[in-house]
Amino acid sequence: MLCSHHPATDAPAPCGNPACERQNRGPVRSQDRNAAQDRTDPQRQHLRPEPRADGALRGFWDREKTVRFPGWFGHARMGRVVRLEESHRNRLLVGAHAVGVCLTHEQVERLEEYARLLREWGQRLNLTRILSAEAIIDRHFVDSLAVCQVVPPQCTLLDVGTGAGFPGAVVAVARPDVRVTLCESVAKKTAFLRVLVHRLHLRATVLQCRSDSLLREGRVFQAVVSRAVLPLEQWVAHASSLVAPGGSLLAMASDAPSGLVAPAGWEPPRLVSYRLPDGTPRTLLVWQRPREHSPEGGPRPGAPPHEEPVASG
Repeated sequence: MLCSHHPATDAPAPCGNPACERQNRGPVRSQDRNAAQDRTDPQRQHLRPEPRADGALRGFWDREKTVRFPGWFGHARMGRVVRLEESHRNRLLVGAHAVGVCLTHEQVERLEEYARLLREWGQRLNLTRILSAEAIIDRHFVDSLAVCQVVPPQCTLLDVGTGAGFPGAVVAVARPDVRVTLCESVAKKTAFLRVLVHRLHLRATVLQCRSDSLLREGRVFQAVVSRAVLPLEQWVAHASSLVAPGGSLLAMASDAPSGLVAPAGWEPPRLVSYRLPDGTPRTLLVWQRPREHSPEGGPRPGAPPHEEPVASG
């Protein structure tokens, strides 16, 4: 179609006149208008398409549905794992190594997806106030990974008041040999936990209940942990009945308290001190319940009373 603003002898290509270009290409679509604004408005430079490794372009709301958190995550298409930036990935690996955990490449990818889900759900449901990359790595991931060094292999772990999955879900990522039960009474948090367990393929069970109901059912576990659900004295008195004979009761604290008394017949608490990547001191308290002789073929720890006993041998 020839330009209506110029003689018929001119070239049929658009001449640069905005009215001419609009006539030749038809009505302007909203996405085209937004793209033009992104190229010209200095305040929208962070929305401009950026080069990708395969030569294509991507931006914040481009047609490839790219997820982008500037200064926080790298980039990935919708439905794929969102990459932490290299500095944050190194921070996670170094922090995990400092608490005695060596993460595999697959485990790092799961934690990256964990962080993405936490940020996505946290903005809508207020799961946690900690949403920056460094804080999630330090105060959630590394702090939770410290529990792995005191949890015995092939055990059952109960996380009481797990909230958004700390520390239980992180332990399930780093220790697939541990059977984790995530106990949380708030419905919106258990909904997030079920999505998390499904997306990350965790060996974990989500229970929407209070720990009191587990006590009434007579459930016991080989390790029971909580992070700041109750004061330490109340936590020990409340959760000691959930620990199986020979099991451990764990508590995460910001400092090393003094004068803690163990339940009757239990060993004095063992203190495990460590530091987060930002230098914050942390303490993990471990009470050990003495072993008791139980009839052969009794119910396994963590099983409901009505469940059939597991045959030995």
